[in-house]
This record gives sequence, C-alpha cells and structure tokens, in this order.
Amino acid sequence: MLECQQKLTLVVVLMSNIALYVLIASATVASPDPGVILSITNSLTHGRKTTTYGILGISLRMLGVAIVSATSIGLVIATSTKMFLAIQLVGALYILLGF
Repeated sequence: MLECQQKLTLVVVLMSNIALYVLIASATVASPDPGVILSITNSLTHGRKTTTYGILGISLRMLGVAIVSATSIGLVIATSTKMFLAIQLVGALYILLGF
C-alpha cells in the first residue's frame, strides 16, 4: 500500500511540474517578440514589400542563431574572450556605421 501511495505522490508532483511548464511555454509563445512588433509596424506603415524584407531579415537572424547553436560556435564564443570581444566590436561597428 505504501509503494502505491508513493507512486501516486510522484505522479502528482510530476503533473504539477508539467502544468507549470505548459503555462510558462504558452505565455512565451503567446507574447510577441520584437520581430513580430516590427512586422506589424512595417505592415501598417510601409506596405507589403517592406514587410516582406523585414520578415526575411528576421528569418535570416533566426537561421544564424540556429547555425551558431547547432555547430557549437556558441561554446567557442562563450569560452573565448578574444572571440567574444571581436564579435562585440563588429556589432558595435555595424550599429555605428548604420549598414
């Protein structure tokens, strides 16, 4: 009887964790990120062509993040201070020069 009660307690604990996970995941999916807000703004102010370019840019950004994650380049960037500094400098130049 005790073993059955322990299993039931474990199931209840796991289900409560799953419910919390589903709640957090749903809130994350439902909330718009900056890319969605940019797309909505572009579609309302600039039209279909500009919105399409914006969506393509967002998609390329997501592809870049996926490639970095899949190839473990992120690990090299995180562990190498020189590589991280180089990426920061390239990003700063990109913002300052307005490419």
